Amino acid sequence: MGEKFTSRVGYLIRNFRIASDMTQKELAEKCGLNESTIRNYELGNRYPDEATLLSIANNLGVSFYALSDPDAVSYTHLRAHETSQDL
Repeated sequence: MGEKFTSRVGYLIRNFRIASDMTQKELAEKCGLNESTIRNYELGNRYPDEATLLSIANNLGVSFYALSDPDAVSYTHLRAHETSQDL
């Protein structure tokens, strides 16, 4: 996986987590992971394996493909939504 894709997945995890009103610790506990693992995914320092990504998606209430599909359109849409919330 390229660095850009890894960072994008971390970005999506972070934004879906925040949208779900969860802390890194809460998400980690639901997924059976350490808080630092979630933090590293979000920062793009590590990339979750398929089973872990599925667990994260399930616990965030989103499709596995919402996190794993490198579709620039969905990424752009999420960025636009985030920007509109910041206004």
